[in-house]
Amino acid sequence: MWNINTMISLISIFSILLLMSGCKVGEIKNPEVEIIRSTFNPVSLKHGRLDTQLRVTNPNVFKLPIKAVSYRLFLNDREFIVGTTKQTLKIPAGGNQLVELPVDIEYEKLIGGLGSIFLNKAIRFQLKGVIDFGLVSVPYRKTGEFKIQ
Repeated sequence: MWNINTMISLISIFSILLLMSGCKVGEIKNPEVEIIRSTFNPVSLKHGRLDTQLRVTNPNVFKLPIKAVSYRLFLNDREFIVGTTKQTLKIPAGGNQLVELPVDIEYEKLIGGLGSIFLNKAIRFQLKGVIDFGLVSVPYRKTGEFKIQ
């Protein structure tokens, strides 16, 4: 026969196992990254800036810290800029946060591709990268075209 302490222990263990089976402990869902906008802003005669705004949504029940945002910018299929910006943001649990990504562009680097730009009357761009959350990394990508008039 079981004594009362053994019965209480078994009931407690059974209750804990029953509660744990209803929730997935330790499951981390990937955050979603959406590019809201990318606009080119001339800054000086030597360089401009591609200002990009990302919306990062956290579907988890805990905050996610952003450790870094890496990026690669291609103009007319040619890689021009590679970089990483250190961001110290926390995406709230079940919420979202806007992340600003300013990418500086030196006009000198564009000179090699000027012929194709003037022939096509447009600049195709592709901005892609990865947001590092520490536990997971999530890629993002945006393509588009700037018309030259």
